[in-house]
Amino acid sequence: MDNYGFPFQEKKEQIEKGMFQVMRTKLVLWSALIWNMAINAAYPEPSFVFTTPVPVEELNSPRIDWAPWLSADGLTGYIGSDRDDSWTIYHI
Repeated sequence: MDNYGFPFQEKKEQIEKGMFQVMRTKLVLWSALIWNMAINAAYPEPSFVFTTPVPVEELNSPRIDWAPWLSADGLTGYIGSDRDDSWTIYHI
């Protein structure tokens, strides 16, 4: 390559790199926007209002309970607890 082509080649590579970064940034922003729209469509604002909490005697324990988890259908729950003097996961 001659002396005249090298600076132009370097400048071309810098421009291409900058264009790639701009396009990548736009792609990330559009992806975030589309993802946000999909999440909002899948999980709209709840139309219900929570009532006052009420203790559930069958679940309350004087022992340490941790990491409650509820299944996607809302019908099955799990908690970790030391109710039997050993750390166990309970199906509730």
